[in-house]
Amino acid sequence: MKTFASVLLFGAVPAFAFAGGVPHGGDVGVAFVAGRIVTSLVEEAGFRGGLGTPQRVFASELGSIEFGPFGNDEPGYTSNALAPDARIGFNILADLKRWNGSAFDGLIDETMQLARFLGTPGEEASVNAGGFVPGFFFAQADGLGFIDEHLSHILRGSDIARGFSDPSDGVYLLELELFTDAMGIANSDPYWIVFNLNQPEAEHDAAISYVETVVVPGPGAFALCVMMLACRRSRR
Repeated sequence: MKTFASVLLFGAVPAFAFAGGVPHGGDVGVAFVAGRIVTSLVEEAGFRGGLGTPQRVFASELGSIEFGPFGNDEPGYTSNALAPDARIGFNILADLKRWNGSAFDGLIDETMQLARFLGTPGEEASVNAGGFVPGFFFAQADGLGFIDEHLSHILRGSDIARGFSDPSDGVYLLELELFTDAMGIANSDPYWIVFNLNQPEAEHDAAISYVETVVVPGPGAFALCVMMLACRRSRR
């Protein structure tokens, strides 16, 4: 059975009695650079800069008190370098995949739900077995261009009359992009979140290394320009 990713809007998430939840590696920094959204790794607590270390692969540990043993809301998204009042949204670009020790398999039963909190109960926005799933706006910059927002991620097992079974332990890969309603700003390049569910960190690290060296395309001229900009800012 081919997996799919689903986008779910909802009003509340039940709390689960789950002890654990490993801190995430860092948030997704979001910036507008040369007419495009650029993602970066933001590791410093309270960081309010627009561009951290340019990055397209992010680590995440599933399991939290707020979202249960198969969910979390990491990584978050942060910036203070957006256009005032600009909104940021996401799209899912490919099927959810699971690490098999040497590569990622796409023919799995698990699905991933991405959601945000709303003031009233929401509804399922999109389900797609073909890979691409349109997302939604989830963050809006204030008058200074600052955002600090989180999406929830819930890993589900087989869809048994919408009851869902528990997902299998493993390392999972989700490919996304960011978009905005700011004029003249193109979508981001694809970025990837590598989720770990109860696997040794060595396995998680191996999967992340695979994504960075095999899945992510080599840097083009635009990416090199962004890296140079980041280096200049880090020397200031």
